[in-house]
Amino acid sequence: MQNIHSTLHRIHSLPISLSQNTDCTCDARGRHTCKCADDPKVTCSGVNSGVRYDENCNKSCVPQPASCSSANDPHYRTFDGTSYDFHGLCTYQAASCDDFKVFMKNKNLGSTPTYTDRVMLEFKGHTFAIHSYGFSVHVDHVRVNVPYKKRFSNGDTVTIENSGQLVMTLKSKDRSPDSVKITARHMGKWINVVITLHGSCAAFTEGLCGRWNGDRSDDLVGNAPNVHGEKYKVYDSSCPAPPPPYDPCHDIGPLRKQQALETCMKLTEAPFAACNSVVPVGDASSGFINTCMTEICQCRTDKTCACPEFDSYAEECIDNGVDLTHWRDHVDFCPYTCPGQQVYRVDGPVPAPTCLDRTPTLTGTARGCFCTEGEYLQEGVCVGAAQCRCLHEGVFYEPGERLTDEGECQECGCEETGLLSCRPIQCPALDCAEEELMSYKEDKCCPYCQAHWVEVVRDQIFFISHIPNIEYS
Repeated sequence: MQNIHSTLHRIHSLPISLSQNTDCTCDARGRHTCKCADDPKVTCSGVNSGVRYDENCNKSCVPQPASCSSANDPHYRTFDGTSYDFHGLCTYQAASCDDFKVFMKNKNLGSTPTYTDRVMLEFKGHTFAIHSYGFSVHVDHVRVNVPYKKRFSNGDTVTIENSGQLVMTLKSKDRSPDSVKITARHMGKWINVVITLHGSCAAFTEGLCGRWNGDRSDDLVGNAPNVHGEKYKVYDSSCPAPPPPYDPCHDIGPLRKQQALETCMKLTEAPFAACNSVVPVGDASSGFINTCMTEICQCRTDKTCACPEFDSYAEECIDNGVDLTHWRDHVDFCPYTCPGQQVYRVDGPVPAPTCLDRTPTLTGTARGCFCTEGEYLQEGVCVGAAQCRCLHEGVFYEPGERLTDEGECQECGCEETGLLSCRPIQCPALDCAEEELMSYKEDKCCPYCQAHWVEVVRDQIFFISHIPNIEYS
């Protein structure tokens, strides 16, 4: 026991060793909150122009973020650019990194093709999900309101905002700007999903979105969509084997197939033609025209079924610098209907003003449904400032109610204005016994005394307690 006590004394006496590229402040709890400063000696450019910092704030260069998508019936596009169709009806791992995973759940709408029903992020024991039904958000299987934000005690945050589309973002202390950003666009009965990963996840990610190693030849396990999908299937209560590949255009006759082709060839006309040299449209056998025809044939040549595919093409063009934000003005059979009092905008603010943050710092624009100026989306309805209610981690609070925010280490009260008034948590003084160690738990603000923090096995000492003297954000 004397050796253990000696070890305990050495731990409490350890000096704080910080990188010269670290900026630190000391908070009210006596913990250091540190941010990694830029290291001008390491310059990131070209293919590897992304940045990551390790726990000692050493800077390294990684690839720029890459995106994977699931659109319509669904058509998948991997991080490396491989396109394929897969009609499994289960939950599948789509992508992963060292500390999180992303899953997508498919559903059947009464016909052979399937559609993306929801997308889920698993991080630190929590599940954050966007559902197609009601275009709703759930955390740990409980429906919550947006905007939603959860801050962990080490500075990691998960936010979900509605800026014309639902955007879920995980920001981690060692990756900038985002570890993962998941965008869900509501298509009525399903969602189209785009997953954007930080470059540090390249060559490590696994799932429907491929391996992201620059080699398209190994994107699909067995080079077969069904084999690939089954590889990344996770448990569902009812999970049949995926159907064999199916082309609905084979069953509708040559005349209707030709009508479908003529509708989809609008992708080669104005305004889309301006992008054809940047983003190829393909033809009847592959690419955007092929997937567009699949959608129309499935709808028995209802040409409005081409609209989601037109939108997917426009989105990729916009991402590649070709402005197709107003494409709907040129296609009379693709109007956009917004719920309630919301209006369609091609340049809506990102992030959109909310009751939680009424004057946010804008980072860009997006196409979608928005409240008019001076109103905020609350429970799916546009309201004025006087109707705003206090909101914390997706839960509403009434005036006079109080809450404890462990992630931000503050106690808050709900004001009549619909805003929270907060102050730092005052942690009680600790008087740990000689054999105990002051320690912290994830998501808990105040320290506690932990007795069983060390284990001796065959004269070897193993520390079983996390002692976070320094916290990075």
